[in-house]
Formats: sequence, structure tokens, C-alpha cells
Amino acid sequence: MKQDGKLRIGPMVLMALGAVLLILAVVAAPIALQLMQPVAASLPPELGGMPIQEALYAAEAVEMIDRMHSKSFPLSSGAVGAYGPFGEAILYISGAPTKGMAARMTVDMTDRIAENETPFTPMGEEVIDGIRVYILEGQGQQHFYFQSGELLVWLAADAWLAEQALEDCMHFYTAE
Repeated sequence: MKQDGKLRIGPMVLMALGAVLLILAVVAAPIALQLMQPVAASLPPELGGMPIQEALYAAEAVEMIDRMHSKSFPLSSGAVGAYGPFGEAILYISGAPTKGMAARMTVDMTDRIAENETPFTPMGEEVIDGIRVYILEGQGQQHFYFQSGELLVWLAADAWLAEQALEDCMHFYTAE
């Protein structure tokens, strides 16, 4: 690509840009497909000895989670489970396409709660088996959330059930 002994940079830059765009398209296409068709996340069959009573999976769960936050998150999987006859524990599972996106969602949620934009009161953080667990109170229950791989796990439980439900939840999602 020389003209009159001079190297022409323009065509080389355009070819490099085309290659970068092609790579981005190959990487982004599977993520876009995951976001368009969320799959079911797993739910434990029981928490704190309470069996699962009702559940939503995949697109239905993602839609419910989005409605609760008044916006859409980049979720590739989801599940919502109610445990016990009166919903003594409720588990919300939000799956992101990548661990990095799940980490970003966790940070965003923590920031929003810290800014008092939610009905939850932060009660602290605890590291359990190497996983940072955020502890909250609100809406008459204790709440916990944590990231496990591509998943953001949120547990709401009545106080008498909370500790055991969290233990069961941690075991289920960190053992995978």
C-alpha cells in the first residue's frame, strides 16, 4: 500500500477498525440474545425448613424484578421464589451475562441504598465464606444480598427465619 514511495495509512486504519467492529459484534451478539430471552435461574427447594410455595422463572421473573426497580436491568436469567405458607422468605435471583455486569449491578444497588433511595436501612456487611453479604432491614423483614458469579441474590426473610434461610441460600448459591 505504497503510493509514490509513501505508505498509505488510511486503508490500514479502516481495515483495523473493521476488524475491531467485527470482533465486537461477535462478542455482543450472544449477550444481546441472552438479554432478549432470559432463562430460568435455579431456586433451592426450601429455605430454613420452609418449602417453596410459589415461583416465577425466566422472563416472568425478570419482568417482576424490573418492575420492582422501575427500570430494566441487563438480566440473562431470573427466578423469584416464595417460601412458607405466608411468604416467610422470598428469594430474588437476577442473572447477568457476565460476572463483571453482576458486580456492577451489586455496586449500583449498594450506592442507591446508601443514598436512601429505597425503603431499606443498611445494617452492615459481613464476609461469609469469602462472599460479601450486605445486611438490611425494611418492610418488616431482614434482607440480605450478595453476588455469586453471574448472579445477584437477594433474600428477604422474617426475623425468626433469617439466619437459617441465609445459611441455606449461601450454601445453595456458593456451592454451584
